[in-house]
Amino acid sequence: MTRGDPFHTTPIGDRRKVTVHAQCVSAYAARATSLDGLKLLTDSHGYLRTVVLGVPEERWGEPSPCSEWTARQVLNHARLDQQAYGAAITGEGMPTSNPFQPEDALGSGSFAELDAVLASVAAAWASVPADAEKVSTPLDPLLGPLPHWLGAGAAALDAGLHAWVRDPVGDRREMYGERFGEGQVVLARGYSDV
Repeated sequence: MTRGDPFHTTPIGDRRKVTVHAQCVSAYAARATSLDGLKLLTDSHGYLRTVVLGVPEERWGEPSPCSEWTARQVLNHARLDQQAYGAAITGEGMPTSNPFQPEDALGSGSFAELDAVLASVAAAWASVPADAEKVSTPLDPLLGPLPHWLGAGAAALDAGLHAWVRDPVGDRREMYGERFGEGQVVLARGYSDV
């Protein structure tokens, strides 16, 4: 099974891609000591909110860079992914629909629902000590529990990349890349090397 957007191209069941590389993880963890995963998550959630609120209603039905999805589906996928990151910590509220087959519809409360999900995810991560070495995430079946910085960072990477995919404003894309680039690169490498 392969995830359906350009940022999730690794086959989920390919254990060769998710083999533990302790030296790599240690190297990234050392670089990440100055990286605040919770701050990056908060900033990524802010970016996602800004993008969602900036997309005109008539553009939600347009195709996205994710080959077979509309902008609505990217929004629903991002919401479901974030919901899973929060539920993995709290044990409650796991999505009941498949994030990789997101609905192509937005209800009247879709944006409020996204906002509520993002707030609950941020609260869940804030409830975990920053130095926690084993935090549950939706990635547990493949990677096991992750250190706080990497788990919160993975949730941030997920939110930020989905916002970037839908962001119609090129200047914000550049700002996001400059502002979060180094942290996102460290997280992406740590995330893929676990």
